[in-house]
Amino acid sequence: MNNAVFQVRVIEAPTSYVTQNPGSTTTVASFRAYVPPTGERDRGGEIACTAYGKLADTLLQQVSSDCWLMLQGRLGLPDSGPPELTIGKAWPSPDLGDDPTAVSEALNSLSLVGRAGRDPEVQFFESGGSVANLTMAVNRLSRDDAPDWFKLAIWGKQASVAADYVRKGSLLGVVGSLKFDSWTDKASGEERCRPVVVVSRLDLLGSRRDQEGGGQVPPARSGQASQRSSAAAPAGNSGGMW
Repeated sequence: MNNAVFQVRVIEAPTSYVTQNPGSTTTVASFRAYVPPTGERDRGGEIACTAYGKLADTLLQQVSSDCWLMLQGRLGLPDSGPPELTIGKAWPSPDLGDDPTAVSEALNSLSLVGRAGRDPEVQFFESGGSVANLTMAVNRLSRDDAPDWFKLAIWGKQASVAADYVRKGSLLGVVGSLKFDSWTDKASGEERCRPVVVVSRLDLLGSRRDQEGGGQVPPARSGQASQRSSAAAPAGNSGGMW
């Protein structure tokens, strides 16, 4: 499972192109959007958004830069560049403007099912808090495509659960929000950004063997395997708006 719901501000008006399929053509609309931070200390970040067919036509007609939208779809993490959201549904959102309180309360939700890529690394703090960090592989729609790898941050009591029961290969279900870790690269001096899923709910799925790390972890993608064709629109992407 891979389901994302974001309240976003459109950075630039959508652009379009047409793909040729046997016996038909499909309109594709793409644009960049800003996902607000979920807390005062967090930073927002950009995602690349793509819609197909009738939904793409509607977005091209109705959406302009700086407007706010609600988007639901599947989030992917390419080898480089911002996260990619394949939109299944979209609808108008109230304009949140620049009010920090309103923006920090914007809807930001991710539901994922996948396998742990490694054992959790747990950090403990003087305050008594703790965080478990790990990666999780989430399969894409096509079995021919390598999975998307998400970095997870699990805080509080659930960090202890992850430390005790999650092992490489464990089948997991998580619900959380998308945030963006930013830093300056010491070598190049350039600003870097990495998406992280802050987990609010952790579910241990599968058999006892899965929980003990006996599941098979999909291999990390390697260039060629991660290349996805944009010629065909994903199934079930008709969506609805307005």
